[in-house]
Amino acid sequence: MNFDICLFFKYFLFFIYIISKYYLQ
Repeated sequence: MNFDICLFFKYFLFFIYIISKYYLQ
């Protein structure tokens, strides 16, 4: 379960990173 939360968190941060790059472009 802890691994799933970690994986979800990584995907979440990656998603925010992509959104911010496109948004600030």
